[in-house]
Amino acid sequence: CSAGRARPTFFWPLLIRPDVMVYDCLVIGGDSPIGSAIFCDLQRVPGVSVAKTTRRDETRGSTYNLDLEELGNLGDLPRAKNLIMVAAVTNMVVCETEKIKTQNINVFAQLRIAEWAERIGARVIFLSSIAVFGETQVNVDEGVEPCPSNIYGQQKFQAEAGIAAITKNFVVLRMGKVLTQKFPLFEQWIDCLESNAEIHPFSDLYTAPVYQSHVVEVIRKVVN
Repeated sequence: CSAGRARPTFFWPLLIRPDVMVYDCLVIGGDSPIGSAIFCDLQRVPGVSVAKTTRRDETRGSTYNLDLEELGNLGDLPRAKNLIMVAAVTNMVVCETEKIKTQNINVFAQLRIAEWAERIGARVIFLSSIAVFGETQVNVDEGVEPCPSNIYGQQKFQAEAGIAAITKNFVVLRMGKVLTQKFPLFEQWIDCLESNAEIHPFSDLYTAPVYQSHVVEVIRKVVN
């Protein structure tokens, strides 16, 4: 369980532009369901300025292009007081089958962004996962040591440890399965039930679901 506790030092050469706008919050991965919900919620908070990044090749208004596979334009992003790191590959099957690609996105890209945050004096708010505790832990509390049992959990734990080694100004949120308003699995079950078809719920899975609205609320409290 010691994997991910190394203290990496990268610090690629990176020009920080003094002429860019400074926001209260910058959501890395603002097009994802969670990132979009966080961005929209913070936009409604009086006195809070917020921007987001997108993988799409566009920069307009408070939306800025950033591809975690490249990060070539990281120095062109606006500065922010809070950097909310949402973007990641969360599909566990993809993490298992594309280890190198997802390691670059879920670990190395996160650490480089954390280095940039440290340089501009931003606080890092990193969205992690209870996958860092493995698949057999039940009723985990703050005294339980992480011991990931799959690649996704290992990557999240490595990112956590790397961020902690880079900056002291950070917050880690370890979330269970986030349920959106239109959760695809539940929508599929509803369609099946309405047509009198069978559904096959899980019988051997521990999970800790949390509503997306609660995640957004917690992020808002952390920012404030």
